[in-house]
Amino acid sequence: MTEESTSPQISVSFVSEDENKLGGSGILVPVDISTNQLQILCNQLLGNSDDPVPISFFTTEGAEIVDTVRKSLEKIDFETTLKLVYQPQAVFRVRPVTRCSASIPGHGEPVISAQFSPDGRGLASGSGDQTMRIWDIELELPLHTCKSHKNWVLCIAWSPDATKIASADKNGEICVWNAKSHAHWINTLALNTDYALRTSCFEPSKRCIAGGERLVSGSDDFTLFLWNPKETKQSVSRMTGHMQLVNQVVFSPDTRSADSTLKVFELKTKSLYYDLPGHGDEVYTVDWSPEGTKVVSGGKDKVLKLWRQ
Repeated sequence: MTEESTSPQISVSFVSEDENKLGGSGILVPVDISTNQLQILCNQLLGNSDDPVPISFFTTEGAEIVDTVRKSLEKIDFETTLKLVYQPQAVFRVRPVTRCSASIPGHGEPVISAQFSPDGRGLASGSGDQTMRIWDIELELPLHTCKSHKNWVLCIAWSPDATKIASADKNGEICVWNAKSHAHWINTLALNTDYALRTSCFEPSKRCIAGGERLVSGSDDFTLFLWNPKETKQSVSRMTGHMQLVNQVVFSPDTRSADSTLKVFELKTKSLYYDLPGHGDEVYTVDWSPEGTKVVSGGKDKVLKLWRQ
């Protein structure tokens, strides 16, 4: 027998923060029901089965259900109905980015890295021409060329307040630039690029990113694999559509689609959503702006392309 079949049952009722009941006076569930299972049940009652949202649950005394009901509560009264206050969490809704608004030349060699600033108002790119460039997104024109590297600029990371930019090259050198004063060079460190990527890229705005943890990987066999690292070592889904190797993937801010080499995939259906054609050669880098309204891509054709809704 499974653990769920032997688990005692309790009656729970869902109420909103303004005390409106959902789904009647009580529903019998196992006392070992998890928060994920509570979310599925609550989304069904809300009519959100096809497009579920993350939901947090609290007792009327303020205790949060963070695991199973049994593990989250010190005392459980099986004779009465447990009232749970449900709080849907904010979810980012991103409309499709479908049109190329600008093709911006400037780099003398392939564009290897590109990244929007955390506030979505700045854009920086690194190239095989050993420069980092800062661009005006609204005018879609180059602003400044930052020269100090002696090799390909492989990765870029903005500071959380968008005032500084770190760039790392193939020699393992990192340069830190002042973005506010037009990219005046500040410092250099002999660190490898992997360290720069691991320590510099994080969510600075402290917003709640909805949904469970997901990992997507791209390969030289032209495929993408979607993973759930917390639950299984096996891939969740295999996604196809590319005709060449996959150089980079990035999640949209709402975590519902992944953009790789200008093919957008819908995570819910694990299928190709739409294409963004236009580059003249291989695409090496892609980034989604924090608010989800723009995508930047760059590659072997030495051109940055801005894509908008």
